[in-house]
Amino acid sequence: QWSPDSHKVAFVATTLFWKSEPKVTLYLLDLAKDKLTEINNAMGYIGDLAFSPDSQKLAFIKEDGYGKQ
Repeated sequence: QWSPDSHKVAFVATTLFWKSEPKVTLYLLDLAKDKLTEINNAMGYIGDLAFSPDSQKLAFIKEDGYGKQ
């Protein structure tokens, strides 16, 4: 998901483990600062990413793998 100012990209990466839930990690890439930051990780789901209009905040849904948000 690109930020409205086009300086940041938020994305989710999934790591699969043998016989367990996948680990899902949310990252923020700041292109202006050339910096990659891990925002959150979970066993379950992270999605529906959305930046605020001024690109300062990132909203997302996190599910813990048991259906809880």
